[in-house]
Amino acid sequence: MTFRQSLGVAALALAVSTAVPAMAQTSSSTSSQNSASATAGKQVNTIRQEMNKLTSDMARIRLKLHNDMMTKPEWASVVAAKKAADTNVEAARRTILATLRTKDDYKALAKERDDAAATVNAANAPNTQISDDDAKKAGDVMIRDGFAMKKMEMDLLKEDSKYTEAAAQLDSINAKMKELDGAVDLALKDDKDYQDDETKLGQFKTTLVSAQTALATARKSEEAARLAAAKNRQNSGVSGGGSGGYR
Repeated sequence: MTFRQSLGVAALALAVSTAVPAMAQTSSSTSSQNSASATAGKQVNTIRQEMNKLTSDMARIRLKLHNDMMTKPEWASVVAAKKAADTNVEAARRTILATLRTKDDYKALAKERDDAAATVNAANAPNTQISDDDAKKAGDVMIRDGFAMKKMEMDLLKEDSKYTEAAAQLDSINAKMKELDGAVDLALKDDKDYQDDETKLGQFKTTLVSAQTALATARKSEEAARLAAAKNRQNSGVSGGGSGGYR
């Protein structure tokens, strides 16, 4: 982290810490309380914006490092194998589902589901003649048939050896790809910009807690002042009315 960055975090932390006692003081002026609350709210928003920027920068650094690693020979072959495995799984899945869509029981479920969906859509149209009861029944049928169709798809996929072999190969390659994430994490420990941002993010998180506490204190003080002012007005009204009764 640069000196300027450190100074910025320290200055923001100081501003928050000094704002807490100032906002805790009870003031008879509602406008001053609102000003304290607004100031505290702006501080919270500023800190969150800075944290979002840091998070985006860190994600950008991680992504670049990840992409750079994927071009290296030891990972390029794994990436190519994953693409091939993805293609094989998708091709096997499409073939199986295309066959399933020709089966009578599956087609019957699909038609019943589509008819039910049409009823639900019609029930939501203006001036519909479909009762709430019929709409609910259609919705239940649509959900029931959707689950039944999905179960038929999953069962058929599990029974197909070509698909299961392709899926197993993909799982194995995905497990290998997870090792890349670990390599990225290790490389980030030597990335000065990433480490500086991570340190600064931790400091902002601590500062945010103080800023949120200051905001809560300001709002509490503001509410207390409002209630006190309302009570004073009420007491003034009662006192004025009582004294007038003895004249």
